[in-house]
Amino acid sequence: MGKKLSSFDIRVFLAVADQGGISAAARHLGLQKSFVSREVAAFEREVGARLFQRTTRRLSLTDAGTILLAYARRAVEELDNAESALASLSEAPRGVLRVTLPYAFLRIILAPYFAQFQAHYPELRIAFDPNTRNLDLVQEGVDVAIRIGDIAPTTMVAKLLGHVPMVLVAAPGYIKKHGMPGGPEELSTHSLIESGPSVEARIWKLEGDGIPQHDVPVSPRVAVAEPGVLLDLAVGGLGIAVAPLIYAEPLLASGSLVRVLPALRRGVRPIHVIYPSRQLVTPKLRVFVDFVNDCWRATSFSGREI
Repeated sequence: MGKKLSSFDIRVFLAVADQGGISAAARHLGLQKSFVSREVAAFEREVGARLFQRTTRRLSLTDAGTILLAYARRAVEELDNAESALASLSEAPRGVLRVTLPYAFLRIILAPYFAQFQAHYPELRIAFDPNTRNLDLVQEGVDVAIRIGDIAPTTMVAKLLGHVPMVLVAAPGYIKKHGMPGGPEELSTHSLIESGPSVEARIWKLEGDGIPQHDVPVSPRVAVAEPGVLLDLAVGGLGIAVAPLIYAEPLLASGSLVRVLPALRRGVRPIHVIYPSRQLVTPKLRVFVDFVNDCWRATSFSGREI
């Protein structure tokens, strides 16, 4: 090829292929027929192949034209997406943004700063759906999700915020009544609150810095997928709970909860912000994701060695 193909060259080629002829493509593009004809001939010289089979009534694609057509469509689509994304940078965030996230993340991480965020973007309205369910974001019309824990392979964009250890906590009143476990093996004698949807018997794998892993068989008394509710039950004295440390910290600081076996943790879980990969990053989505990042960095937990 003598030069790189331009976006205009490709768009003319697509118009002729889609419209089935020079005249129809010229009308579609608002150009002179003679000009489009010259552009097609020049385009074929540049690619070094005949792209159209010419008849008296219609143009049809050759094998080379058929191959090029698929690439050309993708190229134009990407260019259009890039132009839309660049144009959106100057637009004010507005409209409705639908967000699904754990209730505790909303209450503890975002809520302290949300009034300031809303004041900065008065035309943006946000519909929060506090839950931890696995959702099809596109099918359910959700713009962005925040999730703690491993996520299945997905075509979505999954932006890692950070990691959080899962720790054991209980109310001081519970510990006073039932005693502090002296080691992992004593957990089975306590009322246990599981972080998840099932109360089936399982193994808690507890680990710590420089401490061998302990595999502890347990039978949880209660299972709660929502960490905010789980912590409320622990504060109420129901038993020893496993919870993300980032949610438990305010309650530990206030004395409402205490750490149990503080040298150990039940693994470390990632926190992701998830949104559809094929959806353009609109101004409203972009500023919200930036807001979540800023709130995360504002926590004392962000950047801590775990």
